Amino acid sequence: MGAVMQMPDQRGGVSWQDLLSADWSGIDPADIDRFADWDPELSETIRLAASSALIGQGREVQDAGHALKLLGAARVRHIALWHRMRELFDVGGDGAAECVTIAAAAYVVAKAEGLPPYGAITAGFAARLGQRLLIPEAEDQAVLGALLEQIHPARREKLEERLFGTTALARLEEATGSWPLPKDLRELLHPTRRSAARRIIDGCLTLLNTEEPKGRFAEIPEVARALAKVLRVEGVPWAKPAAPEPEDVILLMADVKDEADRAHEVIAEKQRHITLFRDLLDLRDKDFVEDILRPTQMALSIDAEIARALRYKRRFSAVAVRLDPRRAVPEGVRGQDLLAEMARMLRRATRSADHVGFLDGQTLVVMLPETDLSGARLFGDRAFRGLTAARQSGQPKPLVYLTALEQETKPGADALIRSLLNGLTAMEADANKVRFRWNETRPPRMRSVR
Repeated sequence: MGAVMQMPDQRGGVSWQDLLSADWSGIDPADIDRFADWDPELSETIRLAASSALIGQGREVQDAGHALKLLGAARVRHIALWHRMRELFDVGGDGAAECVTIAAAAYVVAKAEGLPPYGAITAGFAARLGQRLLIPEAEDQAVLGALLEQIHPARREKLEERLFGTTALARLEEATGSWPLPKDLRELLHPTRRSAARRIIDGCLTLLNTEEPKGRFAEIPEVARALAKVLRVEGVPWAKPAAPEPEDVILLMADVKDEADRAHEVIAEKQRHITLFRDLLDLRDKDFVEDILRPTQMALSIDAEIARALRYKRRFSAVAVRLDPRRAVPEGVRGQDLLAEMARMLRRATRSADHVGFLDGQTLVVMLPETDLSGARLFGDRAFRGLTAARQSGQPKPLVYLTALEQETKPGADALIRSLLNGLTAMEADANKVRFRWNETRPPRMRSVR
């Protein structure tokens, strides 16, 4: 039982959403008679449908209220949906005429199989609308659309995904997903593989491709013209373009390649700018010690070291250091200078295989290859005590957080860096002011490292 359509106030009207779920119970007949005043365009579509010999009474219906009564809620719901979809038909030049012709073919197939015509028309519209949204350019439709039609539906979506990064059904869902459709209408827009709607869609596309049998195909233009009159669509019936020649496909491939080349050029230019900005960031301070890595060098080193550790199943740990922001840096002193001095101390305390450097302007990182979490905790404890003891009066204390590759659920440089930064951020907000901590998370499955 659908929702009851209510009489709107003076500012409102009966919308297509109302009609999609209306069951007519409890509605004052006078309200139905006033329907044309609420939505003239939609009411005219419903009046034309009721007058049509194809899907209505076959005689002229004078007003929309009478049309609503004659058609009934079940049919009006479909017509309201067609009217709403009509706004999407116009994509790609003759898209409206094409969609109406496909819907006409679906009607012919459903009639031959003794299936309800209204649902068949709705499924037919959806079958073509998705492809039109996927390939909106008319010239591309003539080539790509024709090629896709020659592929079995079970394999077509896989090819669409590779060509466009999405599918016709997904594009249709994006366009109609927010519409308040009841279950039966939604299933017609997104039919399952073995449903009656899916069989109708495949049958109507096959009928248009083969034009067989001739008797059934001959009905399509007449049905298309009748539907076009209801929806006021020009250019029906739509003439299916000839199959593309090999040279058409080659030319289209060349156009796509040109667009891809232009996109690659833009990406390369953006990447050049990023590299330039990183270099400028690294060069803004002349006082860095040579063996203290700068941000870009550190990013490259972390990527390389973690890739090596994962490839050879080696241990790897990292220690992050930051000044506690809850105490301000003394006036006349730069926080980066304090971090640079801390980096020099850490460099003196590490092995030649370790790396010390700036992850960003506020964070130091010590990379400890061939070191597990226990070894990193020993190093981190000594580092924390040494840095705390060396600080001058009034200076912020250090925050030290460490993790190991074995602790990370998602191995990789990005995940490990995110873990370090999240750990430091949590310490900054810790009411207990704990300044030395390590990653205690244990992933569900441990990697084999040695």
